Amino acid sequence: ITEFLPNPEDSDRDNEFIEIYNAGETDANLDGWTLEDKMGRVKVFEIIERVDIKSGGYKVFYSDETKIALNNSGDGVVLKNDKGKIMDETPVSDSAKEDQAYALNENGNWVWTLRPTAGRKNIIKEEEVSEIEQDEHIPKNPPNPLLERGNSQERNNNSDGAGDSKQDGSSQEIEANDDSGAEVVEYDFSDEIIISEIYPNPTGRNNRDGNYEWVELYNCSLRDVNLIGWQIDDILKKGSKLYTIKENKIISARSHLVFTNEEIKVIFNNSGDEVNLLWADGTVVDNARYGKSIEGQSYNWVNNGWVWSRIITPGKINTVGKILSAKSVVSLYNEDEVEIDESDADVEENFAGDIEYVKATVAEAKELPRFSDVKISGVVSTSPGIFSDNIFYIAGSGIQIYSKKVDISEINIGDEIEVAGQISEVGGEKRILLSKAENIKIISRDNLVEPKIISTADIGKAIEGCLVTVEGEIVEIKDDVFFLDDGSGRVKIYIKPRTGIEKTKIEINKRAVITGQVSRTSAGYRILPRFQADLKFGRVSGTAVSFASSTYLAGQEGEKNILFSEGVNFVIYAIMMLAGVLILIDWGRMKAARSKK
Repeated sequence: ITEFLPNPEDSDRDNEFIEIYNAGETDANLDGWTLEDKMGRVKVFEIIERVDIKSGGYKVFYSDETKIALNNSGDGVVLKNDKGKIMDETPVSDSAKEDQAYALNENGNWVWTLRPTAGRKNIIKEEEVSEIEQDEHIPKNPPNPLLERGNSQERNNNSDGAGDSKQDGSSQEIEANDDSGAEVVEYDFSDEIIISEIYPNPTGRNNRDGNYEWVELYNCSLRDVNLIGWQIDDILKKGSKLYTIKENKIISARSHLVFTNEEIKVIFNNSGDEVNLLWADGTVVDNARYGKSIEGQSYNWVNNGWVWSRIITPGKINTVGKILSAKSVVSLYNEDEVEIDESDADVEENFAGDIEYVKATVAEAKELPRFSDVKISGVVSTSPGIFSDNIFYIAGSGIQIYSKKVDISEINIGDEIEVAGQISEVGGEKRILLSKAENIKIISRDNLVEPKIISTADIGKAIEGCLVTVEGEIVEIKDDVFFLDDGSGRVKIYIKPRTGIEKTKIEINKRAVITGQVSRTSAGYRILPRFQADLKFGRVSGTAVSFASSTYLAGQEGEKNILFSEGVNFVIYAIMMLAGVLILIDWGRMKAARSKK
C-alpha cells in the first residue's frame, strides 16, 4: 500500500482511493485479496475479479467500487491475500485535510502530501510552516548537483514520457559545500516544466556557424521558475556529457526557453535519440524520445503527442507563435508536412491576463491536451451545488467545469455561459479549471436543455460529460449504485447522496428511464442523476424520447413540469372521452328521429 486519499477536494465519497504498488519482479494477481480500513465501522472489500498488477505497476481502488469510507479523523488500510494473511498495512493517520493524501515517501515513512498521485509514483509536497505559502515538492536529502557526475550520483528515470501530469513545484535550499565552507543554493523543483520542442537535425552542417541543434522547454505553471542546478542530457549515463545549469536562469510563467548546442554541448543524434530534463536532485522530470530525424524539421509536443513539423518555432508556441482555432490545433499535426493559413489565427484577448486561449467547441476542448488554455461556450446542464459546490456541467458534447477559487453559486441550469480556463483531468475525465471570476460570463438565461437519447451500450468516451437519457431494466442494486440494461449492455447509475434523491422505487427487474450526467472515474463510466425528476419508473409511453424532451430548470421545477405534462394528458383524455359520449348521444338521437319517420 503506497497511498490513500480520505478527504477528496469535492467531498465525494466515490473519489476516495487506495493505491497498491507491485514491488515484485513478476506480475501479481489480486483475485481473492481483500482491502479493509482500520477505524470506525470497518468495511472489507474483496477483489472478486481477476486484477493483475504488472511488476513496478500500480492499481488504484476507488471508494465507489470498494465502499470503504476512510475516516477524515484518522484511518488506516490493511491488505490481505486470498488466504487471509496480512500482506501490508499502513499506520493510522492523524486527521485528514481536504485533498491531502497519506503517502509512503522514499524513506519508508508515511506523511501527508498536498499532491495526490493516484496510479503513479508518489510526489511528497508537504505544507510549509513559513508565512509564505509554498506550493512545492521538496525532495528528501537531495544530492549536490554541482558535484562532478560520477557513480555515486544515483539517477532514477521515473518519467513515463513527455505529457505526464505536470503540477506546480517549489524550491529547496541545498548546501553546495564541502567541510571547509558552506554555500547555500536555493533550487526549484517545479514539475510543470516540460520539453516542448527538439531540433536535432538543422539544414546543412550541424552545430557550426550558428546552425545549432537545440531543445526548447516550456513552463506550464503560472509562476516563474529558476532552473539553476537543473540538468539536460540525452541518453542517461551514455552519449553526451550531462549539462548542469550553474547560474540563475529564469523561465517565466507560460513561457519558453531554448538551450542550444553552443551552450549545453549535448548532441542529439540524427538517427534517433532522447532528451532528458532533470531536477537539481537528479530526478528525471520529463523526457522525450524520437526515431530517425528529418533534416530541417523539429520534433514538437502538440495535442498530447509528439510529431515532426517543418514549422520551426524556437521560443514560441508550436503553432507559428499564434493560437489557432482548436480545430486547427487538433488536425494540424496529424501530418508531418503542413501549410498554415495565417487567416485561421484566432488570438483571443477578451479575458484578463496575458494568457492566449484556444477558442473551441466543447467537443474540440475535450480533445486538447492537459494544460491547454481554452475558451468555450455552452448551456449549463448541471448547476453548482447538485454534485458539488465546485462543479457544474456544460451540455451538448458535455464537459465538467471546476472552480474552487471563483464563486459560481449563481450559475443555473439553462444559463448560456462563456468560460475560459485550463484543461485538466480527474479520474480520467476531462475538466476545465476556472481560476478567475472575469473568465466566466453569462450570455443568456432559461435556455432549453435536452439530453441525448442513448442505449446502455453507448456509455463511453464519446459521451463523457454529456447529459443523457437511457431506458432499461434494473438488473442489480448496490447501495447508492444500480445497473440498467436495455439488452445491449449494462450501465452504472450512481446516486450521489448530496442530491437527496429517494431510492425507494428502485427495484430489481423494474423498468426505468434515467436522465443524468455521464461521469468517469478510474472504475469506469457511470450516469449521475441530478434530482428526483431524473428518475422515472415503469414503461414510459413513447420510450425515452418523450421523457427526454422535458426541460429541467431545477429539481423541483422538473418534477412540476412532469406533473403538469401528466395533468395535461389527463385533461386531453377526458375531453376525448366526453366527445365520444356526445357523438354516441347524437347518433342515438338521429337513429330515433329516422325510426319515427
